[in-house]
Amino acid sequence: MNTLHELLAERADAVADTAHHERVPAVRRRIAVARNRRRATAAGIAAAIIAVAGVALTLPHSHRVQPADAPSRMVGHDVPASVLTTLNATYDYHAGYVGHDGRVKVTLPARDTGYLLWMASRTDTGRLLLVEGGDAVWQASPGAFTDGAYYWVAPGQTVHLKVVQVATNDPGDVALAVYTFARPGTDWFVDDGVMFPGGVNGGELAGAAVGDPGQRSVTVHAAKGARSVEFYLYCAGIPRGAQLAVSTDGERHSVSRGGCEGSATGATIAAPDNSSTGVHMPAGAFTATVEVQDAEGDPLDMPENARIGLGIYRGHDLNAELPGTVDRGGHTWALDRSTVTTGRPGQRRLSTKIGAEAPLLVAYGSHGGARGTVRTWLDGQEQARNQGGGTGWTVLVDGTDETAVRQQLIGNAPRARLFVAVYRMVG
Repeated sequence: MNTLHELLAERADAVADTAHHERVPAVRRRIAVARNRRRATAAGIAAAIIAVAGVALTLPHSHRVQPADAPSRMVGHDVPASVLTTLNATYDYHAGYVGHDGRVKVTLPARDTGYLLWMASRTDTGRLLLVEGGDAVWQASPGAFTDGAYYWVAPGQTVHLKVVQVATNDPGDVALAVYTFARPGTDWFVDDGVMFPGGVNGGELAGAAVGDPGQRSVTVHAAKGARSVEFYLYCAGIPRGAQLAVSTDGERHSVSRGGCEGSATGATIAAPDNSSTGVHMPAGAFTATVEVQDAEGDPLDMPENARIGLGIYRGHDLNAELPGTVDRGGHTWALDRSTVTTGRPGQRRLSTKIGAEAPLLVAYGSHGGARGTVRTWLDGQEQARNQGGGTGWTVLVDGTDETAVRQQLIGNAPRARLFVAVYRMVG
C-alpha cells in the first residue's frame, strides 16, 4: 500500500494499517513520508489562514532564552522542566526561543530521538500556528503552554520552523519551548540505544530484539500468543534496493522495500509512530524473524555497520475494521464513531465533510477487498493512493465544517468498501 502523508507520519501517516496488505515500511522512511503528507494536508488551509490574518512568512530574528536549564517563565507563563508523553517517554527542556509581534523563527538540527515542541504567547487572542516550509503542521490555543498540546518532530529530521500568532489584531511576544528525549518508560525495550515502547496502539510489547552490526537476520521469541500481533521494524544502514521480510515459523507475512540509509549509531526510538503489519496468531508461543534480502528475495550481504531489529506487539483487535485508539505523532487519538462514513461494496466514489475543532486525525481507505486502488483528496489536495486496501492517515491541522473529503475506487474490487473516519486527540 502506497499511503499518503507516508506521524507522528505520517497513520499520519502512509501511515498504513496493513492488516490487508503485505508492507512494513522502514521506520525512518515511514516517518519522513508521514511528515510530508502532513505538510501536504495542511498546505492549502494554512495558506488561507495566514493570508487572511495578513501575516508575512519572512519573520524577524528570534532570540534564544538562557540558561540551558528550563527558565521558570517565558512570555509570562510557567515553563515545565520536563514532559511525559502518552508512550511513557520523558522529554527534558532543551532550549527556548522568544520572538516579538506574534512571530518566532527557529531551525533545529536532526536528532536521532526527535523533539517535542511547545508554543505559548503573552496575549490570549487568536491562535498559534507552527509552520514548516510555508505549511502549518500544528496549532495551539494562545496563552500558556497547554497541557498535552505539544508537537512531535520525528527522529532524523532537520526542521526550519516558525511560530505565528494569527487571527488577532493584537499579536504579542510568542515562545517556542524545545524538549529532547531524556529517558524511556520502565516498560520499554532498550538495546544499545535502540528502543521499542512498551505499548503502541493499545497493544503491549510481547518481544523485541536488535541485531549486532552486520547481522543479516534477527529472531524474536514471543512467550505468549494473542488474538493478533503487530510487527514493528528498526533498520539503519541498509542500502536502497534491499528489503526486509518478516516471517513467523517459516510463513512470510510482510515485506518492507526501499532500504534505510540513516546512521546506525546513537539512541533511536524504533516504533512510536510507524506503520506495521498485523496478523492473527494462534495461542501459545511463536517465533518471528526479520531478514535482509535483495529485490528478488534472496539473502543479501549486510554492510558492516548496518543494523536491524524487530518488535512484536499483541492485543490490537484485527477483527475491528478501525481501531478504537491509535498512537501517532506522540499523541493518542480516539475514534469518533459518529464520524465514520462507509460506502457500499464496490461503490466507486464517496464524498463527505468533516470538521469541528482541530487538530484531527483523519483515517481513510477501503475495507473488505485486497484489490483495487483508492485515491483520497482533502479539500481538493490528494493525500494518497492506497493499493490493495488498508488505511491512510492525515493530521488535519485546522479543520472546519466545510472540509471536504472525496474518494475514488479504481480497478476490479467488488467487495471493497470506501470509508472515512475522524479520530480526536485524547492524550
